[in-house]
Amino acid sequence: MNAEKYEYTADQDKLLYVFFSEGKKGVITKVVIYEKIAPNHYNLAFGDYDSVTDNISDKSVSNNGDTIKVLATVIQTMRDFFVERPHALIDIQGSTPLRTKLYQKIIYDNLLLIETDYKILAFKNKDAEPEKPDFSFNYFLFQISKR
Repeated sequence: MNAEKYEYTADQDKLLYVFFSEGKKGVITKVVIYEKIAPNHYNLAFGDYDSVTDNISDKSVSNNGDTIKVLATVIQTMRDFFVERPHALIDIQGSTPLRTKLYQKIIYDNLLLIETDYKILAFKNKDAEPEKPDFSFNYFLFQISKR
């Protein structure tokens, strides 16, 4: 994705990334977390940080007018993550079917660029074997690894 990106900060382990979305609704703190779910296997969690509750909401809809820039920043954190863990697997699944569909569209729209550096597998449901994405089907989860 060759879009403009936000600057971000990362924790020492490169598992937590923070950046600020700036748009029509003001400044919104965004957080990307790579949660370890098995040895060398991580889940990408992403959402808005709520300083009142000290929680991250992966269901909030910011509508700040900068979706492409936000998603380009999340993708950049993945590149940074893979520098530290080149053999890792990352699972990407939206918090809702609609968000997973959005992620699928982004992957599809940028497939040629993504596939130069990354291998993408898709799962039709939680029990399915991974397969190369067909994109005429709505997938349950995507798994990305470095080539």
